Amino acid sequence: MTISISSDIAVFVSAIIVATAALIGVKTWRRELTGKARFEVARRVMFLSYKFCEDFKSARSPFTFSYEHIERKVEEIEQPAITEVRNQWFARSQRLRPVVEDLSRLQEAQWEARIILGANAASCITEAFETFRQAYAEVSSAISTYFDIEEDAARSGAQYHDEKFLRELRFTIYERSEDKLSKQVSAVIPNLEKALESYVKSLNLGQSLSRVFRRRKQL
Repeated sequence: MTISISSDIAVFVSAIIVATAALIGVKTWRRELTGKARFEVARRVMFLSYKFCEDFKSARSPFTFSYEHIERKVEEIEQPAITEVRNQWFARSQRLRPVVEDLSRLQEAQWEARIILGANAASCITEAFETFRQAYAEVSSAISTYFDIEEDAARSGAQYHDEKFLRELRFTIYERSEDKLSKQVSAVIPNLEKALESYVKSLNLGQSLSRVFRRRKQL
């Protein structure tokens, strides 16, 4: 009888130990999965943010090249002045395509961040996305307005009446050293790095990505 009771107790204790170990294992596994998921979201947000800044900077570069408008369909009868305007318009519009793609992917990451990251990080990502989106909207609108006016001027031969307005559009389209729009976009990065530091700190992701894009810029 004593042996039977002792055996039952041993089985009961073993069952508790096994159950406890299993529970701890599940919690650890769940914590690791959550940590990895948060890291992946933070990593994707940082990567896309750096990429957006670089693509946005390239889109606003003052210089264009002939290959950038080679795919534009030219009308059979097109005045040289109009051709020049449309070539520039086409090249500028094409440069915005990577920026649009960055915004689309960043929006998806933003939705994930709202679910899986802390409130502070998610809020910071939302603010960053809105800053990027607004910057893109300003440049896209300026390109359409400016080259539409330029094409009308090329067709009529008459100069547009508001040179100040045209100058403001050019300041939006073409990047100048440390202009207002550039500062607004670049100021997002330090805030994001700080908000996402705890999620990416183990691999120093922010610094690594920053070095990658700085090196890419120098090439």
